[in-house]
Amino acid sequence: MQGALSASTVGNILARDLYHDLYKDIAEENNRYFSRRNSNGEVELIIAFDDIDDFSNSTHSNVMIDFQSYKDRFFLTVWTQTDPTKPLGFPIKFQLTEDADVEKLEQIFNQDKIWIHYLATENEELIHVFSEAYDLPEGEWEQSKKLFIQALSQKDQPHTESEIIPFQIKEADHLHDSDLTQEGIGYLLDFSSLIQKWGEEEAKVKLMESLLQAMQMIQRHPREEVRQSRLLIWVAERAETTNEEKESRLISLFVTPNLQQWLDIVSEMQEFENPLSTVLLAFPEFLMTLEDNPLKHGAFPLILYEQGSFYHLELDEDVQDRLEKLYSFGGRNPYHTK
Repeated sequence: MQGALSASTVGNILARDLYHDLYKDIAEENNRYFSRRNSNGEVELIIAFDDIDDFSNSTHSNVMIDFQSYKDRFFLTVWTQTDPTKPLGFPIKFQLTEDADVEKLEQIFNQDKIWIHYLATENEELIHVFSEAYDLPEGEWEQSKKLFIQALSQKDQPHTESEIIPFQIKEADHLHDSDLTQEGIGYLLDFSSLIQKWGEEEAKVKLMESLLQAMQMIQRHPREEVRQSRLLIWVAERAETTNEEKESRLISLFVTPNLQQWLDIVSEMQEFENPLSTVLLAFPEFLMTLEDNPLKHGAFPLILYEQGSFYHLELDEDVQDRLEKLYSFGGRNPYHTK
């Protein structure tokens, strides 16, 4: 039996034994936004913040729910800040190949409203901070339901890892030097832990799915400057030796230029306004962010986002030669292979 969230629990610490499912998801598995069923079988949404101050600075009155789909995945994004100057969204993924997730979505589209419960952590305890019911406008509800039915009918269509994101192909050699020398923000993840959990191929799929989520959020972002932006996603991998003399594989994902110029990120708390931060910082394997030039880390451009379209960048020796010539940071040149 799991505990119910209601007006009587708002402002209170949630007991571990009664709300064991929430503690498992948030404290043990580091899921910060997800869905659950209440005692009546209805689906409700959970968003957990690091602390009460984080909640206070991350929510406003105008909440919006957005539905998106691709292949066998369906995404529900809760926008807690729809002010174009301070957008903030929490994407919740449903796997259409999992019966439990499909049943949850079916239930959502048969409900009159969706309850959203906001929690915060305090001294390793969970506090129920606030709850609100969201009513999707009737026209949008029907449109989203049709999107779900269509996605469900296509979930068994075969696809490969390269089709996870609906890319067009573009040669990286067409990029300007100015594109390749911009600084940006990087996200460092423990790739060895991801491989241990999922296996190497599935770990790559998980990362690509997260990039898809982030780019879809950029594509539908409240700020026009972000939607119409030109961005590069870079990837770099390196090995480090741990204190136990074991080799650990680390992966860095960079975005250039830094979205900060549009989102006015001024504190760690506000990093979640950046779609890349929203999805990548949710990984338990996330280690740190860094503002730097991806060339310094030997990264390669992987994806070009340009005015709402995604392009997979084809690399060749000419591109690597260009990157070698553009590297100007001293020490060993990571692009030099001869």
